[in-house]
Amino acid sequence: MLDRTQAILRDMEAWPWFEHVGAPIRDPAVIAVSSSEEAVECHRSYVWECLRLQVRNVNYRAYNARDWHRAQGLNPVVMGVEQILEPLFRRIRALGERLSLPEGAFYYQVRWDLIAIAVETELADLSPPLFSVPVVLPWYRAGSFPCGWDGPILDTDWKGVFPPYRLFVY
Repeated sequence: MLDRTQAILRDMEAWPWFEHVGAPIRDPAVIAVSSSEEAVECHRSYVWECLRLQVRNVNYRAYNARDWHRAQGLNPVVMGVEQILEPLFRRIRALGERLSLPEGAFYYQVRWDLIAIAVETELADLSPPLFSVPVVLPWYRAGSFPCGWDGPILDTDWKGVFPPYRLFVY
């Protein structure tokens, strides 16, 4: 695992995890979510799920096209990330319970986001980070919960250029 990836994983420990959920957000690029119920509804949406999957597909195709061997070596990177972040994952699970956020709509999704941030960071030299680092990471780092997408469903042949959208943030 590259130094830059290890650095961001260490940095995650100090983020103010979910300390600002529900706080007013004055960013016109986002839609502020005001309750855990609304956050769960946004996070479980089909549109959000499709977006996150399409981003990973576009990323993987770019990595694979530029360096097949590194793209094929992602599983050990993911396993290393999971091992390093295990204490943080336990903390996030407990925070989700305190916020009354269901594990399936919160913990596993946050876990997936953090792994995606690590992968985009690890392979940034093959393809510039597309979504997890530039869009999702700043909200986690700010103590919020990025939880949805107010934009169209991306086609399966989406090429990585985002249409107009706003992010839902709790």
